[in-house]
Amino acid sequence: MDQHELEALYRTQLRPALDAFTRGVRERLASLTRLAVFLVPAGVLASFALYRQMPDNNLVFTPFALVFAYLLLRLLRLRRGYRDHFKREVIAPIVERVDARLRYDPTGSITPEELSASSFFECAPDAFDGEDLVVGRVGETALRFSEVEAKGRPSGPSQPNPRVTLFKGFFIIAEFERTFRGTTVVLPDTDEPLLRHIAHTLQPATSPRGAMVELSDREFERLFAVYTDDEREARCILSTSLVERIMRFRRRTGQTVCLSFSGPRACIAIPSQRDRFEPPDPVAVRNLDAAPRVERMLLENLQAYIDDLRLGVDLVGELNANSGIWDEG
Repeated sequence: MDQHELEALYRTQLRPALDAFTRGVRERLASLTRLAVFLVPAGVLASFALYRQMPDNNLVFTPFALVFAYLLLRLLRLRRGYRDHFKREVIAPIVERVDARLRYDPTGSITPEELSASSFFECAPDAFDGEDLVVGRVGETALRFSEVEAKGRPSGPSQPNPRVTLFKGFFIIAEFERTFRGTTVVLPDTDEPLLRHIAHTLQPATSPRGAMVELSDREFERLFAVYTDDEREARCILSTSLVERIMRFRRRTGQTVCLSFSGPRACIAIPSQRDRFEPPDPVAVRNLDAAPRVERMLLENLQAYIDDLRLGVDLVGELNANSGIWDEG
């Protein structure tokens, strides 16, 4: 799905869905506001009356605190319902349009153990959050996509080490029927903050990940470092067509990627600070025609999500079609 197809889908299906369910959200927000206009003064008056009777008792603030907690709970439930509806009505149809073999689960996620097994990190995450799971199959290969944020405490001279963000972004796992003979890791040669604790061993000619391999593609060599303990397999995995797909993704989106190939799995990590699944403010949605920046940002987030999904599907297709990897296994 390119930008024109996304905009057509948005105008014909997604925008009407946004209009429909945000209309109800705005009505419930208005109702909650009217309720607050009544309850907040009542809570203040009740607390003041208690204060008149018991000026030294902290319980005098209980009525106002209860009103505040009730209104906050109602607001949070309303926002959560709006967000969940957005994912079902907007994100799920996009996933199906990208590839009919994919299914979307807004509450699912890959696991911390799957993240740790990717060969990217020097330490296991001790705090993990994930959502927006996409699952499917490309041929015999199982695919799992998820947004994740992982934090941990890397080793170093200072003790105790502070917790840092190991990775935040989109994580893709492909589970093959066959296994790679060795371990190959492709890391961007960059100081991107969200990759700093992945790419910390880029410069040496050798690393715990294996020896550095030079490829024939000069542009790829300038942007990425490849480590492997099986050079022949690494060169076969990083075929001309697979490298070109990675480079096209980078040129098109401006995003970088990390890749690892080990055992039966290939992992792709795409760092991002943005949350692509957050809906626009329901008040702004009502006036999208008059707020082009909000609508443009929404479409940019959706297009970035499509690009990430497409990259995972395309790379798995390339690996499945590359018989040279598996015939030598």
